[in-house]
Amino acid sequence: MNNRLILIALILTFVLGCTNEKPLEIVSKSFAENDIAACKEVNCPEITINYFEAIGEAAISEKINDSIHQWIINSLYIGDPNNKSTAKNITEAAQSFIKTYRLDNAAYPDMAAEYEARLTITPILVTEEILSVEIKQYNYTGGAHGYGSSTFHNFDVETGESVPRDALFSNAEGFKKLAEEHFKKKYRIPKSESINATGLWFKEDVFYLPNSIGFTKKNVLLVYNPYEIASYAQGAFEVKIPIVEATEFLSFSITE
Repeated sequence: MNNRLILIALILTFVLGCTNEKPLEIVSKSFAENDIAACKEVNCPEITINYFEAIGEAAISEKINDSIHQWIINSLYIGDPNNKSTAKNITEAAQSFIKTYRLDNAAYPDMAAEYEARLTITPILVTEEILSVEIKQYNYTGGAHGYGSSTFHNFDVETGESVPRDALFSNAEGFKKLAEEHFKKKYRIPKSESINATGLWFKEDVFYLPNSIGFTKKNVLLVYNPYEIASYAQGAFEVKIPIVEATEFLSFSITE
C-alpha cells in the first residue's frame, strides 16, 4: 500500500512539474551605435540590430539566447574569416566594428562610404515543437558593394538545441523532389530540362536544398543567397512551398 502511495506521489510530482514549466515567450530587443557612449559625442558607422530573446525555462532559453547573441557578434566581426571574434558580448562586438572602421578610414581617407551593419533576427514560427528564426543581414565594409543575406535557423523548443537541416524531414528525398518542382515552376525551367538549363550554378547540375530552411504556419521557405547558385547581380532565389504540400515530409507538426 505504501509503495502504491509513493508511486502516485511521484507521478503527481512529475505531472505538476511539467505543467508548471514556463512556456517559451518572445521579447523584442534592439541595439544601435548610439547605445555606445562614445558614439553620442562623435560620429560612428551605422549599426542597426533588431533581435529577440526567449524567456522561459532557463536551460532552454539560455541556449537559444546564446545562439542569437553569437550570431550578432559574428555579424559585426571584420577580419580573417578563418578566425573568430573575441568579443564577449554585443557591445564589445560593436566597439570592435567601429574601431576597425576608424583604423581603415585613417589608412584610406578616400573611402567612398562609411561602414554599415544591419541585422534583423525574427521568430517566424513558434510551436510546441519548433522555433523557426529568420536572420536578415546586410554589411558594408568597403569595396564596390555590401552583401546582404537571408538565412534561417530552427530550434527544438523542448531542449533549446539547434535542429540540423536533415533532421527537419522524415523524408528528405521526397521533400527535395517537391522543392525542385516548385523551383522550376517559379523560375520557368522546363520540367524535362536540367536544373542549370538557364545558367544556374548547381554543382554537378543536380538540384539540392539550400543550407537553411525556414517555416511559417503557411509555408516552407527556401532561400539561395547571392553566389550560392548564381552571380551576385542575379540576387537571391526564393521559393515558398505551402505547408499543406510539405506536411507529409516533415519530422514535426505545425498546428494552428
